[in-house]
Amino acid sequence: MGYLLDQKENGKYSVFLTDEPKYCYPLEEGQGEMPESLSSGMCLVLFFAVWSMPDRLSIKVALESVKKFNGKVKLGLCPFNDREVIVWNAPKELPKVSPLWVFYHDGMFTESFVGVQSKKEMIAKLVHLTHEKPHHDKIHA
Repeated sequence: MGYLLDQKENGKYSVFLTDEPKYCYPLEEGQGEMPESLSSGMCLVLFFAVWSMPDRLSIKVALESVKKFNGKVKLGLCPFNDREVIVWNAPKELPKVSPLWVFYHDGMFTESFVGVQSKKEMIAKLVHLTHEKPHHDKIHA
């Protein structure tokens, strides 16, 4: 279980997931359109700076948090290497702070928040946004 971050020959970064659930989607830097796999249902997308260790550690928080919802929340992991982040369907200019967490419902932008989150904080946000209960009652930070 885990992830790898790889820089391709064209200089763009992409995420590779190993032994993670099918509702977790690795994305490529600068992906211009929302992937079809994330355009239906509830989805959390983590936009993270490849050069920031706190951002990269947020990947683990994101993976562990969505797993508590047993596939009811999809996860997209989208790296970026500069300040130009493409956020799909955003109704406004979003802060240029990372990591950037964006929640979508049926492909529509619902909510965004920035900064490092603990697993407990992220699960609480997902409960609020989805109105779903996490799989286990006991939540560890």
